[in-house]
Amino acid sequence: MEHGISIDKYSSVPVYKQLYVNIAQAVAAESMRPSDKLPSERSLSAQLGISRGTVKRAYTLLIKDGFLTVGRGSGTYVAKKEAGPDRSCQDKISAFISDFVSEGYTVPEITVMFRAAAEKKQNSDGIIQVAAIDCNPETLEIIRHQVAILANIRFAGFLLHEITSYSYPTNVLDAFDFILTTTTHYDDLAKLISPLEKKIVKTVLSPDVNTIAGLNAIPKNANVGIVTESARFAHIIESNLKNLNCGFTTETFVISEQSDSYAFKAYNEKSYLIIPPAYALMPMYPINKQISDYCRHGGNVVIFNYTIERGSFIYIEEKAKNFAKKI
Repeated sequence: MEHGISIDKYSSVPVYKQLYVNIAQAVAAESMRPSDKLPSERSLSAQLGISRGTVKRAYTLLIKDGFLTVGRGSGTYVAKKEAGPDRSCQDKISAFISDFVSEGYTVPEITVMFRAAAEKKQNSDGIIQVAAIDCNPETLEIIRHQVAILANIRFAGFLLHEITSYSYPTNVLDAFDFILTTTTHYDDLAKLISPLEKKIVKTVLSPDVNTIAGLNAIPKNANVGIVTESARFAHIIESNLKNLNCGFTTETFVISEQSDSYAFKAYNEKSYLIIPPAYALMPMYPINKQISDYCRHGGNVVIFNYTIERGSFIYIEEKAKNFAKKI
């Protein structure tokens, strides 16, 4: 059976929930039919690059909710229709979605609004819905990691080009209590969603002291490789190197974390690598193994930690506290 499951590792939604929704929707749409056998936990975890425990958690919930069933000693199967969810409920959802589609909403827009509404309904006890918008995934991951320490925050990250492609970006983002973006994109975003301008919080980001110290410690004659997932974040690193008057030469390698293999030989000729913190924060990135091998062979790594400046963070913290009091 072709599972056709897609996992977004940048989403604020836990991977097991994404897996649950993928399979539940496939069952409801009958692209997975009764008695179809699903991949084993071990097989699906290997295919998706996620832990076996994550697959097990999703399967367990799907079985509990009647989407799947277990055959004794023979695996996991799509449940028969009578064991599945209430068809009338599915029909209501289908009709509701059809109304949105007919009004011109895209599937990503509908997904965001449904997800935000469902999470707010399930977690109504003081949960604050926060959206972050930027042009590159590395910065979104940095912001997500830093605001995660605040209490009762539910975070969702969006790439700027996704938001600009929406038919109704204002309606989609109105589901969130406030919206974070960097100073670079504030003006464009404020124009795009002008009715929500008061919800937008401008954040200032800069390299932290450890990053600056690490960059200044690189010898001027060193060969340096910059490894990023997006060209935009590579440009951010290069701009900061210029501002810090770093005299070494650099070569940039932009690598998608979804790739299964990497041409890593070029890195071995570099005496230093500069990488975003996402690689250090998210062990599932395949590139981490190559970076570890590089270090074992004498290579040096500087993590470019691009952080929210203290003044901006205090403002975000105060805004979150004020929202919590209103809830």
